[in-house]
Amino acid sequence: MHCMWLRGLLRLSLALAFAIGFGSLVGCSAPLLKIQLPGFYNGSVDGVWLWRRLASGYYQRVCRIDFSNAYVAGGTEIVDYQQTCLDGRPPSPPWSAPVARLPGNYSTVTLGLMYRRNGVPLTHKASAFNAAGESALSTTTAQL
Repeated sequence: MHCMWLRGLLRLSLALAFAIGFGSLVGCSAPLLKIQLPGFYNGSVDGVWLWRRLASGYYQRVCRIDFSNAYVAGGTEIVDYQQTCLDGRPPSPPWSAPVARLPGNYSTVTLGLMYRRNGVPLTHKASAFNAAGESALSTTTAQL
């Protein structure tokens, strides 16, 4: 049992050697966060935390994005998600994103997630989480 937990945590930490970035703007204040999650499978990643860079250079948790299990609707694999932040902004409505699996590596997915920002764009990193724990912060950043 302990070994399974360690493997799950190791898989999660490997999952956060992922890339985050941002795509075209969706609406006025909801940039599209593109996130690649190795080891996603179906339900292996419960969500991500977004961490905002402070003036001191340290990162502080700011928003949590929770994922549903992936499902198929209209022939497209989908994941539902919702953003909840610690800075007082209201939770986002439930959103859905198509799941793009990496050819040749079914367990790695790319998700395009809308992000409801609060104020001017700032530098963010991310960490993924599941029942086994949380990964380290991503090595890449995004302006959100």
